[in-house]
Amino acid sequence: MAHRRSTRCRGELARLPGDRTALPEFSSDLPAAEIQSARPNPRRKFRRNSMKLKACLGACVVVFSSIVFAQESPKMTAEEKAQMDAMMRAATPGDAHKKLATMIGTWDAKVKMYPMQPGAPVQESTGVSENKWVLGGRWVQETFTGNFMGMPFSGIGYTGYDNVKKQYVGTWMDTMSTSVMTSSGGATGEKTYEFNSTMDDPMTGKTMPVKSTMRIVDDNQHVMEMWAPAPDGKMFKMMEITYTRKKS
Repeated sequence: MAHRRSTRCRGELARLPGDRTALPEFSSDLPAAEIQSARPNPRRKFRRNSMKLKACLGACVVVFSSIVFAQESPKMTAEEKAQMDAMMRAATPGDAHKKLATMIGTWDAKVKMYPMQPGAPVQESTGVSENKWVLGGRWVQETFTGNFMGMPFSGIGYTGYDNVKKQYVGTWMDTMSTSVMTSSGGATGEKTYEFNSTMDDPMTGKTMPVKSTMRIVDDNQHVMEMWAPAPDGKMFKMMEITYTRKKS
């Protein structure tokens, strides 16, 4: 096909008046596919231009969005910054939380329950307490399993430090009640803590005050004692738990 078109063109030029200078021969040795590919392709050029336009528009959108966001988000006022700083301080664990690290681990628990009646026998039982950090080192979660008066017993509690109230706080729930005991307190010495708690009294249906202490013997043992009001209103020691770190 290319050879026939070349011959036809030379014949038509020969019939034109004027300069009859011989024109260079058109080579038809190339395959038709290569000749076709050498020709400019308008569709291919349009696609390239279209892709460049889309990329340019995308970049413009990003820049425009950044400008609008910057205009619509002014810098925080001094009051807003102070509020943000206060929130961050309240949410960040500190040195008071680190002191609870001595409680982390698995402990064998020896429990003593003291009766209100003088001379009555002390009830003893055993259990296992597993303590671990939760919520990013803000709380120590205690999971207790054991027995009480010959029946299975389990409980779960949380102890942490409230940066706003500047005191230690805690909660306790167990299978002996459907109520929650809440506690708050602080350090009374290098290795001693005292907590004031409230719990529901199933006998009276009223809230009952409870006092508890925690004494850190060393890294492998600590002792918790609890006092509650007797019928005459006086506080008596109702419970003592000695925690000894479980040997691996």
